[in-house]
Amino acid sequence: MRSDLHYQVSLGQLLGEGMFGRTFLGMWRGGDVAVKTVRVGKESEASSFLREVASLAAIRHPNVMQFFGACLQPPEQCWLLCEYLPGGNLTQWLHGDRKQGQVRRSLEERVRMALGVAQGMQALEAAEPPILHRDLKPSNVFLDVSGRPCVADMGLARRLTPASAACLTGETGTYVYMAPEMIRHELYTSKADVFSWGVLLAEVLSQRPPYEGLYMTPVQVALAVGDNELRPTLPSDTPEPLLNVALACYNPEPENRPSFALIVHHMRKVSSAGLPYVTISSF
Repeated sequence: MRSDLHYQVSLGQLLGEGMFGRTFLGMWRGGDVAVKTVRVGKESEASSFLREVASLAAIRHPNVMQFFGACLQPPEQCWLLCEYLPGGNLTQWLHGDRKQGQVRRSLEERVRMALGVAQGMQALEAAEPPILHRDLKPSNVFLDVSGRPCVADMGLARRLTPASAACLTGETGTYVYMAPEMIRHELYTSKADVFSWGVLLAEVLSQRPPYEGLYMTPVQVALAVGDNELRPTLPSDTPEPLLNVALACYNPEPENRPSFALIVHHMRKVSSAGLPYVTISSF
């Protein structure tokens, strides 16, 4: 971790604000970078910052935002330097913005996008030890100029070690994407991320926010999901192979959900089969 890194970076426009800090467009070594600035005033905030650094540094994959370096000089100069992805986030890609409105995406495009996210999550799953993202959602997936999706925002990520596996409980993340075992404050594993990806898949396929039209607050949604009374609704014309993989991700028993390796294997077959005329066997 470089103590002098902030002297080498010039900050530009504000790109966005999140739960843990603000992100700026920066210039470093002659190229554009995304600079996440985090104000660290407490030990718990420093621990969260260091966890994000460790998680990002452990992964090199085309579908995970590339990490370049970090600077920890509390409270102001706590920076993460990452790949600049100018294509916006997946929420914007799916739902548009106030200027352009929603752009209808082809099913092939949406499947490729969901596959790319799954590939990034597979890289986290395959790390040693595995990394739990714990807040997977479209606004935490960013796109490059070619539309390549990259999993980002590791502020809540944790490494799944034997010690952490025995104490990972409680609500972490965003209610409408959260796995039922997390909502119930039970022990959870990387299969909680699989559930979140399944919710993201439903949103990608429908191009609608999950649980839209139910007139429920996020807390009400979480309580119903935690009681296994509610799951995302998929479009009625969803091809059966995609429906099967989504339903597998929603399994109330985490150990019965597929791994990301299996999800990627299945989604690649779906993507290469020629939608919508897929004839792949059940998941």
